[in-house]
Amino acid sequence: FVLSKTMLFLCERRFQEANPLLQQISPDIENWVVSYQHLGQAVAGQQKEYLQMFYLVLQVCYYLMVGQVKSVKAVLKQLQQSIQTITAPDWPVDADLSRSREADQFIWMPREHLCVLVYLVTVMHSMQAGFMEKAERYTDKAIVQISKLKTHTDSPILSTFHVMLVEHMIQCRLVMGNKTKAVSELGILTKLLSSNSLLLSRHRAQLHTLL
Repeated sequence: FVLSKTMLFLCERRFQEANPLLQQISPDIENWVVSYQHLGQAVAGQQKEYLQMFYLVLQVCYYLMVGQVKSVKAVLKQLQQSIQTITAPDWPVDADLSRSREADQFIWMPREHLCVLVYLVTVMHSMQAGFMEKAERYTDKAIVQISKLKTHTDSPILSTFHVMLVEHMIQCRLVMGNKTKAVSELGILTKLLSSNSLLLSRHRAQLHTLL
């Protein structure tokens, strides 16, 4: 609940209210396995990993939104380690984790989508830190992952991620003076938005600004 409340504060740019909540919830997540050991060490450990990923994504977004780019590096490294943990071959599939009591479940996003989200926040950080080539590399990886996932499911959040990644890629091209690729990717962005009226209404201003 506190993490969801923090996310809403970030969406509303109420940073002074979001920051104390992030500080407040950190020890609770750290001590999760001890506090909920009655569920079993394995289940509590898995829950902690998903909660921690939610927390780390919010923390990265908070730092980026308030312009504290240097503070992101350590948190982003933790986030990347977490995604490696939950995508390891020995990690239970989401369906297995969902078999526990409903009150004990906490899978806020499928792990395949989490991979794309981690790529996206890495791109956002790389751009703000001035590492344009790194941003381009991670954008390419993320778009390949999205294309693979879309062959199985057409999730709206994947379309949103795709649009945001292309927007960032266009910014990279413009900063690096690569106008030809920027124009080409503006065409891709226009096509993505024109096929989805909701996305178009939310990203029309970004499209116009990039143009």
